[in-house]
Amino acid sequence: MARPADQCLDMPAGLAGPGSAARTFDWRGRALVIRPIVPADEARHTAFFAHLAPEDLRLRFFSPRREVPQAEMLRFVHPDAATEVALMALAAGADGQLEEVASSRAVADAGNVEAEFGITVRSDLKHQGLGRLLLMHLIATVKRRGTQRIACDVLHENTAMRALASSLGFHVDVRAPIGGPMRYVRVLRPCVWGPMLQR
Repeated sequence: MARPADQCLDMPAGLAGPGSAARTFDWRGRALVIRPIVPADEARHTAFFAHLAPEDLRLRFFSPRREVPQAEMLRFVHPDAATEVALMALAAGADGQLEEVASSRAVADAGNVEAEFGITVRSDLKHQGLGRLLLMHLIATVKRRGTQRIACDVLHENTAMRALASSLGFHVDVRAPIGGPMRYVRVLRPCVWGPMLQR
């Protein structure tokens, strides 16, 4: 049975239900692995953030910073399985070894009604579709957990993130405080063909 054209458009080809934790996609002719972040990723995750441009850190954390404190990094690589989805994207570097090229995280509230997310792409790889692919994967993962909405706060000057969110069906929450970050929200409708993927 063909996939309905108007259902589950956020799910990339090859992304099925709760199968393998790691999935491989074609990204500009390169193999891109998207998988959950685990404690053993601390060194890799630290190196990823250390190579981000200061402006990209500011746009991600809403304040000037040169690095991510170790205590915060430890929290990043020890996500709470009950409320958090933390993913990283990896691709082979010049030496053939897998290196982190993007990361994303969604944290749900206590009732699993809304999950707030953030996404970061390596500074030298922006505007190449990485953020879109990773966010599509994150949305699909959060939806499978039964979360009703997914949202993010975006600085007004972060035009790339605003455009990405809009292109994936997010809408601006007009109730957000004037003068502060813009809030983008997307309602997650149940996937009517999702159970078929688990057969």
